[in-house]
Amino acid sequence: MSSSSDSELRARVLADPASMPPGAYAQLLDGLNLHAPLDMARDEQMAVDVVTQLQEQLELIGKHAYNFVGSLTRDAPPVAADGTPVETAGAVPAYTPADLAAQVVGASQRFDALASSLPPGGGSSAVRASDASDAGIAALMAENESLGRELQRELSEAEGVLASVRARFVDEADNMSKNVHR
Repeated sequence: MSSSSDSELRARVLADPASMPPGAYAQLLDGLNLHAPLDMARDEQMAVDVVTQLQEQLELIGKHAYNFVGSLTRDAPPVAADGTPVETAGAVPAYTPADLAAQVVGASQRFDALASSLPPGGGSSAVRASDASDAGIAALMAENESLGRELQRELSEAEGVLASVRARFVDEADNMSKNVHR
């Protein structure tokens, strides 16, 4: 497959996965050469786009699951306290449980297809980012330690000043009470 048609397929798949039927979406993903060498910035941008779409797809799965469980609860036939079914003349539900389950399954299949389209982890940029974050964390920890020692020193000085102020206050209070009683 040529790189231009590969790019077109990637753009089409990433544009709007929710509007595509699950079978067609998976078929498009199968045709992609997802591990083709691309420049690093474009790969990372595509990964960010796919992650955003994964978040949206996960939200859609949650909505479908919520509607599915809510509809099953709402449409469940009433049962008497002794366990016998109660006959009611109710309306026919708008969606059958099979329709609602198909929505949840379709959304989860699109989620799986999106997840499989992410670039493989552990690449050199991921290692560099991990090393940079480790170095940043180490620097922050060292700064935290030095600030902690400085705060402890200032606290000790403040406690010394407070003790001297309390001693002066006691002395002044004693002097004033002696002068009042004279």
